[in-house]
Amino acid sequence: MSLKYHKKASDWELPKMEVASHTNSPPLPWDTIDKIAFHYTGGDTVNRDTAKHLQDSQSYYARVRGYSLGYNCAIDQDGVVWEIRGERFKCAANKGRNDETFAIHMLVEGQNPANPAMVAAARWMVTQIRNRSLNHISIVGHNDIGNTQCPGLGISEQIRLGVFEPNIHEDVVDQETSMVILGVAERVHDSRQTVKHDDLEIRSVYVGDHKAVFVNLTATNAESGGFVTLYGGGHVPNVSNLNFQKSKDICNASWVPVQDGHISVYTYGRVDLVIDKQAVV
Repeated sequence: MSLKYHKKASDWELPKMEVASHTNSPPLPWDTIDKIAFHYTGGDTVNRDTAKHLQDSQSYYARVRGYSLGYNCAIDQDGVVWEIRGERFKCAANKGRNDETFAIHMLVEGQNPANPAMVAAARWMVTQIRNRSLNHISIVGHNDIGNTQCPGLGISEQIRLGVFEPNIHEDVVDQETSMVILGVAERVHDSRQTVKHDDLEIRSVYVGDHKAVFVNLTATNAESGGFVTLYGGGHVPNVSNLNFQKSKDICNASWVPVQDGHISVYTYGRVDLVIDKQAVV
């Protein structure tokens, strides 16, 4: 089973500046891959014309450094996954650890975290990679395996919080054909305007006639530590979408299956919740 990308290397490579023309690396060694390593650009701005951004980066690497871009793929700010080395060549972005890593280049600006569209795309890739490999695949930042600030404060914190871990219900999402990213996020729930969520409460929130929704969940005004579970219906699953602490605001993004136009919200602890709909299928 080969990995899928929204854009192939041939969609952006320039003549004589192809990855294959500037590396003699062997194919990705699936038998030894056990980590997905996230990287950032390190730049304050990123060209939103991703093809041009990759062309310029590849040209710099090839002409100045004498070798190709080392990432296996890149994810841009619209949630589009671009093949770079793919599976054709092993990673060359994690010195001394290339035989054990699949490198994902997140095209964020500065120290920013990945936005919801990027998170969704990253989770899709994580799912594919884990399905492809026979090994246990962990998620790390470049700084976890090398002496570097990469992938920046924002993405490092998202890795620590488990933001890129696929939701157990993400199999309802067909990323290639069905996902619609909303141009403007839609707020579907804000308990600050109604009634705070109580401890052990299950509340139904209307999100529209969809198979699943990608939401940003924010917990605020917590009276103690606790967690929130979002799910489609039936019994409360033994998972959490967000863990919170007293008097600290925190957010996370998740795919959630929809049942009869609603998602179910279970809270362990008293807390206000804000839910913004970002994408749908």
